[in-house]
Amino acid sequence: MNNNYRVGITGPMSEINFGDYAMVINNIFDIGVRDITIFSYNKGFSDKIMEDYCGDFNVSSVEVKLAENNIKDFNNDVKESPKVGFLPFNFPTETPIDILYRTENLDEIRSYIKNIDILVVNGGGYFNHLWNNSLWRSDMLKKIIVPMIVANQFKKKIVFTGNGFGPFDQSEEFFNYIFNYLNNTTFAVRDRMYSKGYLNKIGIKEENIEFIPDDLYIINEKIINLPKKNEMDFSKVGKYIAVELYYPLEEIKSYLPELKKFSENMYKKYGLSIIFIPFDFQRGGMWQGEFLSENLENFYFYDLNKSGYMPIQDLHQIINNAEMVMCTRYHALVLAVGSGIPVINMIKKVCDDHRYYFNKNFGLLEYAFEGLEFNEMDFLKINFLDTLKYVEENFNEIIEKQKELYENDQYIKNKENLKSIRNEYFKKIK
Repeated sequence: MNNNYRVGITGPMSEINFGDYAMVINNIFDIGVRDITIFSYNKGFSDKIMEDYCGDFNVSSVEVKLAENNIKDFNNDVKESPKVGFLPFNFPTETPIDILYRTENLDEIRSYIKNIDILVVNGGGYFNHLWNNSLWRSDMLKKIIVPMIVANQFKKKIVFTGNGFGPFDQSEEFFNYIFNYLNNTTFAVRDRMYSKGYLNKIGIKEENIEFIPDDLYIINEKIINLPKKNEMDFSKVGKYIAVELYYPLEEIKSYLPELKKFSENMYKKYGLSIIFIPFDFQRGGMWQGEFLSENLENFYFYDLNKSGYMPIQDLHQIINNAEMVMCTRYHALVLAVGSGIPVINMIKKVCDDHRYYFNKNFGLLEYAFEGLEFNEMDFLKINFLDTLKYVEENFNEIIEKQKELYENDQYIKNKENLKSIRNEYFKKIK
């Protein structure tokens, strides 16, 4: 490879939420290109991540800036967008030209795009109606898309890594205008369920879509072996289950009697403590963990304040040494299944149904256990309180049943094959 080869990366790596930034670090290590340009919407955090993990790389970064997108109310009066909530049902569809004219530092972005050889659109689950319709995330999505539009203008090759697409719903027209604008582009889906169907529906051709596993299903060994940011005393904890929850804090408070009973009985019956693993600050996990640490015994809490985020190597160690993982987030499920650790995932509703999480969560199980008979209901649950009771009463049976799958030669062969698929796909980038 040309030593001057330069890769640009866009995606949600600006998020402190674990999966969003961890995927880009894993991809950078696997791609191996030394010259990287990061396009972000939170330069402060993305720079910190790059400094912590990519100090040996030549990294440039630029923050994409957009002018405010005002929203008209029913009286057609312009008012400032609130920080949370959703856009009006029939909010006008933005085209590539609308987004370009809103980009405040377009010349700066063009100068960076001009000097890259290829643009990577990092993996995640952000090309959907939730992101496009959310007042909080809508402009984040547009900032991710800006480098794609500019790269297309410069005739640069664009390669997606493992993304989940859809549900598009009322945003279908928006994604139709964005994705069909792009040329010389390869889309990668991280499931063999519905993502390709959503892309097909808006006219993306079969030959431009490929499957690869999630960007964090196989973590680069160099990352796993990095020094821990916040080493836990596992001898003090003993055997444990790793728990990740980001139900709203008020909902967690309402579950406190059941959570206390669960914690006490898991320790009495099975000798299991709890290590709580928040993926983000405030409502993203820290508030829930802080509250539970004040109310539960045999409870240990990974404090994000010590590192500013959840380090990849720290989380991998916690999950890899757990007897079981109980989680709400997709990437806790990914790391557990990838490490062969029994896991129960509580699917949350997005836009009032389970489509978003079912697609990616079952999509993961489908390729991890390809060729094996399995029941997704052994891994995926939809009622939190029922799940607590189920795990407490059936812990040993859950462990035994899932370990039969993990110890099967087919699971191991599948992982080797998935690694080969990822490595072969990444030749498009290297």
